Amino acid sequence: MKEPVTPIIGMGTISALTVVEVGAVSTTFAMVSTEGCSSRLAVRIGANCTAEGDVCFSVGDDVQYTLIQGAAGEPPRARDLMKSGTHRDAIVDEYCHPNLDNRA
Repeated sequence: MKEPVTPIIGMGTISALTVVEVGAVSTTFAMVSTEGCSSRLAVRIGANCTAEGDVCFSVGDDVQYTLIQGAAGEPPRARDLMKSGTHRDAIVDEYCHPNLDNRA
């Protein structure tokens, strides 16, 4: 009988995006630094752009992932990468358009 699988939701930041090609097939992976930067995970991501061609994931994005513990002796797997509430574009936009107040 199989042991029950308990998914763990984790948070992190994308530190790199890389494309791995095997023959004619390419797959994009995000290297995710976990909260506290205690480790890094490689998470396979699907299409890295929208229908309009805009990039969905960028280095610096805060993301959430699901960690699935493998059977005894197997390493855990990370999957279901998605952006969390705060991400790089909001920070860049705030930096480019600062909130100016009239403090003297």
